[in-house]
Amino acid sequence: MVSFDFIRVGRMSWFAVLLFLFFGCLCYVTFGVVASFLVLRLIFSGKKPRTQTIGFFHPYCNDGGGGERVLWMMVAGIQQKYPNYQCIIYSGDTDASAAQILEKVRNRFNIHLNEDNVKFCFLFTRKWLEAQRYPVFTMVGQSLGSIIVTFEALGLCTPHLFIDSMGYSYSLWIARLLGKCKVAAYVHYPTISTDMLSKVQTGTKSYNNKGSIAKSPLLRFGKVLYYRLFAFVYGIAGRACSLVFVNSSWTRSHIDSLWKMPQKTKILYPPCNTSHLSSLPLENREQGTIISIAQFRPEKDHALQIKAFAKLRNENSGVQQGRLVLIGSCRHQKDRDIVDSLQSLAEELGVNDSVDFKVNVTYEELLEWYGKAQYGIHTMWCEHFGIGIVELMASGVIVVAHNSGGPKMDIVKEHNGQRTGFLASTEEEYASELYQMFSLSQNEQTQIQEAARERTKLFSDETFKENFITEISPIIDSLEPHMKIQ
Repeated sequence: MVSFDFIRVGRMSWFAVLLFLFFGCLCYVTFGVVASFLVLRLIFSGKKPRTQTIGFFHPYCNDGGGGERVLWMMVAGIQQKYPNYQCIIYSGDTDASAAQILEKVRNRFNIHLNEDNVKFCFLFTRKWLEAQRYPVFTMVGQSLGSIIVTFEALGLCTPHLFIDSMGYSYSLWIARLLGKCKVAAYVHYPTISTDMLSKVQTGTKSYNNKGSIAKSPLLRFGKVLYYRLFAFVYGIAGRACSLVFVNSSWTRSHIDSLWKMPQKTKILYPPCNTSHLSSLPLENREQGTIISIAQFRPEKDHALQIKAFAKLRNENSGVQQGRLVLIGSCRHQKDRDIVDSLQSLAEELGVNDSVDFKVNVTYEELLEWYGKAQYGIHTMWCEHFGIGIVELMASGVIVVAHNSGGPKMDIVKEHNGQRTGFLASTEEEYASELYQMFSLSQNEQTQIQEAARERTKLFSDETFKENFITEISPIIDSLEPHMKIQ
């Protein structure tokens, strides 16, 4: 008969063995992680040039949108203040050469850079950032994908100052800890926000909340939990920064609540090229011409523009001569598919003869439309800022924008008591506001145009560069003083 003491000793022995194995595995894993960390840190340190370098992590730098204008104006500001520093652009646009990208910058944004001080590091892992790779848990997938891309970027060249200008916050700690870089970020919009969470909780269908999820309480609960967990990790990721730029009051309110670094967070309105737009004549414009300036992406909600325009025409016989022109860029086939679907929608609603599409136009063509259009329309919900709206207002185009985000909080606001534009949210509201715009007298139009033009002076290129350099200079000046400047 086996004694109870022997059984207890046997159990204690097995427990000791399991405990030993557990801590042994833990030590092994810890050693592996620490060793990998030190090896990668050594590798990335060896990729750091002796000359002063400032890296901009912007894998889609050739897209031609408002975010890219921010990038190139920051580079222009650096070149103006620190002409001997080299700017490294981490780009995944492997189908274009450095010369072609910079030529597009000149043509699309009218920004002229010193090409000798701009170096491109082309990334071949950008595919891991594509949303279509992650049909579920898209935010997590793209965030983890950005880690892969960041490893490639730092392996090509490790800068002294790393600036994420596209919102890939998971890259920040990697650059800071493994690359030993100073780290800053320009946040166009938070990856996760309370507005997104609210839409899921209330079951509101949108481009990032499918109808099947919106209708199911169980799926809604799961997605809310997923969003909350992601928001927690996202907040930790952002705290790697020494300096955070945000582009609007709306973005700042969300970043402050998530990243919790208000003392390091500064509002830096995006640069809006308004000086030459402000010289365009206010009169003699094409009556009834409405233009939209936005990349062809789902969140821009061009479909709402077409529906509102159709409703305007169907309910008001006096505006049958109206014309809607959608102007924007396409990055890839998915964007071109959106254009095809919008063309089909216009045909379905019977307004295809009055809706035009202008894809990937040159800057000169865009200027022509700014100078001859009478009205402008913007429909993106919770747009972080809205550079296109500012440019429309500066050029003398009377605009109706979405009643949320940056347009509501920063842009389409009264100037000296005078209206500067219109705001709407639904198809009905847009149709109503458009009709009100069509009904303005010439004197009322001029008053709105002049007030809007004055308002846009807050968002000029020079104001952006001045404020950017003021905030970033202490970090640049703190870089290792013994490094060679050529």
